[in-house]
Amino acid sequence: MSTMLGLATVTVAARFYTRLVIIKQLGADDWAVAVSWLFTLGVGITAIVATKYGLGRHTSTLDPETFAGFLQCLYALIIIYNFALGAVKASFLLQYRRVFGVSRMLLLCNIGLGIVVLWSLLQVFLTAFFCSPPSGFWDITGKSKCLPELPFWYMNAAVNIFTDLMILILPLPALSKLKLGRTQKYVLTGLFSLGFFTCAISIIRIQTLKSAATSRDPTWENVAAACYSIAETTCGTICISVPTLRPLLAKALPQISS
Repeated sequence: MSTMLGLATVTVAARFYTRLVIIKQLGADDWAVAVSWLFTLGVGITAIVATKYGLGRHTSTLDPETFAGFLQCLYALIIIYNFALGAVKASFLLQYRRVFGVSRMLLLCNIGLGIVVLWSLLQVFLTAFFCSPPSGFWDITGKSKCLPELPFWYMNAAVNIFTDLMILILPLPALSKLKLGRTQKYVLTGLFSLGFFTCAISIIRIQTLKSAATSRDPTWENVAAACYSIAETTCGTICISVPTLRPLLAKALPQISS
């Protein structure tokens, strides 16, 4: 977990060095990446705090107060995760807007941004008010009404995978029309297809949701879901930044980049 967060931090720092110092031009996509990194860091920090309240231990070993603290951390983690994921997806689409400045691509990116922003805000809202009152998420002794967990998480994951695939496929037609050599096209397609790794993690993560949502030992069963959530957002932040590092590579290793 700390390794992925560290790698994301280094990659984002390298991106900002490249864009600010070498190219001397920052765009909306760069700031969106910075926001995604901040939220991703928030997911990691919240998961670390959750370990102090039982994440990774069996629920039967915890007192009620500690378990309530775990549920509060889980509540915060899910909200921050949705913000992070939305920022990552917005970063991809804003980067497409900058790289492919044609009107049709701009329109598709704007539509994609609308879908991503609205979906992310909806997920944050539904999570924040998952229970009525919201404190019912962690106050299991109180009288509250909550949404059915498993259908909610499955719907969340399914739409996230759909938007991942949408973002993955979106630049491919524009890439095929670029007047470049075959090797350059393959390299560019490979770089813009790095988002596949984020999509793959999303698909793997969905397999952890059932045990996390239905288990009587949530502090133990949520470990995998938390790890995959961090991996998903850090991987997305890394993958969106790698294609921007070519000028840095050209400066550091001119014989290789050429």
